[in-house]
Formats: sequence, structure tokens, C-alpha cells
Amino acid sequence: MYMSQEARVIRSSELDIDDPQLSLAQVLEHAEHVRMAMSYWQKQNNNRKAPQHKDSPSKELAELINTNAQKIAHKVKVAIHLNSREVASMDSCTLTSGGHQYK
Repeated sequence: MYMSQEARVIRSSELDIDDPQLSLAQVLEHAEHVRMAMSYWQKQNNNRKAPQHKDSPSKELAELINTNAQKIAHKVKVAIHLNSREVASMDSCTLTSGGHQYK
């Protein structure tokens, strides 16, 4: 007869306060509760949004795409600006050592 290879999940309520596994069990339980809460929230949010999408999905989608494109364009401009400032500051820095100049 084969025994199940799955380890039994130990709940934090089953452990003593000084058990070294207590903190890990609490973390795992908390993570499971967060996952369940987020899953429930996502289902509720999807159920609430479903009727809204029936009105004008293409218009709403187009607005979302435009908004995202504007945000991405802004982030790219900021990144280019920061990168150009970094390159300029690196070019202006010179190090001298033993009569040699490094750039």
C-alpha cells in the first residue's frame, strides 16, 4: 500500500507559542488569506464591470489604450531625459591619477 506523499499542512493554531515553525505557519496562513481575499475581490470587481463593458467596449478600450500610450510616452521621455543627464554628467567628470587624465 502506498502512503500519500503530500505533507499535512500544520495550522498555526495547532502549534505552541515557542515552536520555531509558528512564524512560518502564520506567514503561510496570512498569504493564503490574502490570496483568497484578492481572488474574491477580483471576482466581485469583474462581476461589477461586466455590465459596464456591454455598453461600449470598443470606446472604453480605445480610451484605455490612449491613456496607457500617453503614460508610456511620458515615462519614455523622462527616462531619455534622465539618461541624457547621466551621460552628460559622466562626460563632464574627469579623473586624474599620476599625471594621466581619464574620461
